[in-house]
Amino acid sequence: MNLAEQKMLPLHQYMDLETTEWLATNNPFQNKDFTSPLKQIKQTDLELLSKFKPLKDWFLIPALANSIHGIRHLLRVGVCSLLLTRTVESKRFSINLLTAAILHDIRREHDKDDESHGQRAARWFVENAKIIGDHFKVSYDEQDKKEIYLAMTYHDVDYAYFE
Repeated sequence: MNLAEQKMLPLHQYMDLETTEWLATNNPFQNKDFTSPLKQIKQTDLELLSKFKPLKDWFLIPALANSIHGIRHLLRVGVCSLLLTRTVESKRFSINLLTAAILHDIRREHDKDDESHGQRAARWFVENAKIIGDHFKVSYDEQDKKEIYLAMTYHDVDYAYFE
C-alpha cells in the first residue's frame, strides 16, 4: 500500500528525483499521436500569464511556493484556464477565471487534503483584491470579486456535497 492510500504523505511535498526520472521515461507526449499541448499556448497567453505570477509572500506558508501546490502548479492551472476561455468572448470572464486559477491554492496549510483551503484562499482574495489587482494590473469590481470568490470556494468542496 502506498503512502497516499495510508494517508501518510508528508505535509509539504516536493518533486523528488525518483518521480522526475519516472516522468521522463513515461512521457505520454513521446507518442507521435499526441499533439504537444505547448503548441496550443499562444505568445499572448504567456504574456498575460507572466503578469499573473503570484508573489511568494502571498502564500499562507511561503515555503509552499515551491511545493507541488506552489507557483508552478498555479501557473499550469492558469494555462488551463486560458485554454478553456478561448471560445468565450468575455475578457472579464477570462481574467476572473485566470485569477481564480492562479490563486486557488495560495492559502494552503500543507500539500495533503487541506480541508477548506479554497475557502481560505477565496476570503484572502476578497480581503486583498486591491493589492492583487494592482500586482496583476487589473481592477476587480464587486461582480468580479463574487465570481472569483465562488470559483475558489468551490475548488475543494467535498465530493459528497455533489452526490
